[in-house]
Amino acid sequence: MPKNQNPKLGETEQEIMAIIWAEERPLTSNYIMDHLTGRTWALSTVMSVLARLCQKGFVLCDRATRTNYYTAALSREEYLGRESREFLEKMHRELSS
Repeated sequence: MPKNQNPKLGETEQEIMAIIWAEERPLTSNYIMDHLTGRTWALSTVMSVLARLCQKGFVLCDRATRTNYYTAALSREEYLGRESREFLEKMHRELSS
């Protein structure tokens, strides 16, 4: 569950989360970087985004070994469900005003 009440995923964060969600297993930052498409990614950029995703509570990082492994803290379905509920609640409030 995200630490912030209801954090949102930015575009770059969504790209990385799509890879993590698709694999459903712990992944290294190099694996994630190798599977990103559309532009050239620096490892430092991927690491920064992964750190931000950890802070937001979307990703868990296992640091038990020399290699960090990243897994999703919530499923794609949980995230999309929450986003849908928030959207509908916002629309209901606006229409009720």
